[in-house]
Amino acid sequence: MEHVYDLKILKNQGLIRKPQDNLVIFVDHSEGPTRKRGRPIDLPNPNYIAIHAAIAEVLNMSGAGRFFDELLDKFKDAEGKVPAVRSWPDLEGLILRENVARLFQSVKVH
Repeated sequence: MEHVYDLKILKNQGLIRKPQDNLVIFVDHSEGPTRKRGRPIDLPNPNYIAIHAAIAEVLNMSGAGRFFDELLDKFKDAEGKVPAVRSWPDLEGLILRENVARLFQSVKVH
């Protein structure tokens, strides 16, 4: 069915609630009796969902996913949240900012 996907959990870290029958269903709720008429909301592109799932499988099987999880855990904020990293340059920027901050903190002013 269109916009219906099987949920595959690669690393269960305490999901609050699994969907019924392990199905994730995307639905546009922009119109309805309790909503103002608005423009429709584009649903996720099935090709992008498939690409995401394939990359997640490779990262999981190769152990690279665990590496990235551990790396990003080092950069949690004060609330314990991992910052959003959408690309390799984002990750490099995060690491650079962290290292520059650490460098400035280690400098002693006379």
